[in-house]
Amino acid sequence: MRSQALSRRYFTAMQVALSVFVVLALINFSGSSAVQRGVWTSSSMPLGVQDIRVNLDALASTNAVQIAAGTHIGQLPSPAVAFDALNRQAGGTLDVSWDAQTGIPRFMAGNSSSARIPYTPTAAEQGNPLAIARGFLDENRALFRMEAVAKDFGPGRLEPDNQLNFSHIRLPQMYNGIPVFGRQMIVHLDQKEQIVAVNGQYVPGLNISSQPSLTKEQAEQAALDDLKENRLDPGESLHLTANILRDKTALTVYVDDKGKATLAWSVKLLTTSPLGEWTIFVNAHRPTVVHAIDGLDHAKNRQTYSAGSGTDIPGRLLAQEGERTSDKIGQAAHDAAGKVYDYYMSTFKRDGV
Repeated sequence: MRSQALSRRYFTAMQVALSVFVVLALINFSGSSAVQRGVWTSSSMPLGVQDIRVNLDALASTNAVQIAAGTHIGQLPSPAVAFDALNRQAGGTLDVSWDAQTGIPRFMAGNSSSARIPYTPTAAEQGNPLAIARGFLDENRALFRMEAVAKDFGPGRLEPDNQLNFSHIRLPQMYNGIPVFGRQMIVHLDQKEQIVAVNGQYVPGLNISSQPSLTKEQAEQAALDDLKENRLDPGESLHLTANILRDKTALTVYVDDKGKATLAWSVKLLTTSPLGEWTIFVNAHRPTVVHAIDGLDHAKNRQTYSAGSGTDIPGRLLAQEGERTSDKIGQAAHDAAGKVYDYYMSTFKRDGV
């Protein structure tokens, strides 16, 4: 009899456990009014977050599932639910592109030229595009799985668009006061300070040590060794002339293309033979390189040729970056190419047409 009673009890417990998952699914997908979306009681806790507690003592009579505030088993609303709420405010006029790796939007905008993303600036934010951008992200933390805008981002940069009279606000991501390399959010405002679009690459849920084991000097030596052994041809390494910009060495969080985050020392080196401008990321806990970038691959590096009225191209090299040629037409072409590059770089921050 005892074994039968226990069997019934365990079977009933399994039924209730399945019921719990059904309840969670319904909460996630139904948009129930019991979940207060977008209302937060702290920097990381939605008011609507509740836990599910199973009352085993009441199973025999009621099979009751009690919902009570307390320890959480998950945070609501999810980014999808948060977007649904925001889209409802916009009258269903928003489009979104989701990042498959992080589960948050990587681009969001209205589905027409007149549609705008809903946000009402506070009196203190009005007239201050940077404050409006931060206020919007703070109000929509659930959408981007952010904890607190004040902690997650560094000082922003305002880029005016004189042609459209728009403002583009770039907010660099930070982790425990350390910049996250290449990760930022960009909020685009129109002339009325309404939000046109939001995009960027933000990494939610970072959880790594922010204290390095390697010293700055050890990281610089590891970067130089890696440059010699792994980045250059054997002939180039023999004649390498490198200068470490020691005042530029700093901690950063590097996130690879698979989403793995690593605390790293960012080390900058200039080389004159061969010409290069390297940024090398050294794991801050062991002397291994996680990534390296040659900045001159993305800098102005003109080469002007003359085919000599023939069809054999590219032909004869007349001038490289920093050089001049006695060929007047060739020099004019060389100068014009530089002006085009400078225009696109200064106006659009682009490395080419």
